[in-house]
Amino acid sequence: MIDDATDFVTAAEALKERGANKIYVLCTHGLLSADAPRILENSPIDEIVVTNTVPHDHQKLQCAKIKTVGFHSVAFFTRIPKLIECTELVWQDNW
Repeated sequence: MIDDATDFVTAAEALKERGANKIYVLCTHGLLSADAPRILENSPIDEIVVTNTVPHDHQKLQCAKIKTVGFHSVAFFTRIPKLIECTELVWQDNW
């Protein structure tokens, strides 16, 4: 879930400092409250994939990086293996 987005941006900045070329965020519930769209737009995050479980059309107008997919969308589920791989690498300290 993304609400105010500050934790995601802090993590993205750390990843960028450590040499990440591209940064993607995948979340099921995009609340995107307050200044979250502006904060995300100005962040090193390249794309934010959000499911359609919470309406966020207004927020998308403020941040071109936000992409909406249906919860059962192939685009959502095809990113999961890469997410798992990245998470495993981080936990193994191999990134």
